[in-house]
Amino acid sequence: MNCMLLHKDGLIELNYDVATDILTAKWPDMMNFTTAEIRFAF
Repeated sequence: MNCMLLHKDGLIELNYDVATDILTAKWPDMMNFTTAEIRFAF
């Protein structure tokens, strides 16, 4: 797998797989964060 980490902060992580041209996102349960934190991350 040939992934590039595009973005990572306290909320989300974005990875792009060059071989398959797929963007994936990982994020935690958003209930533990404030609306302001979620808006800033996106």
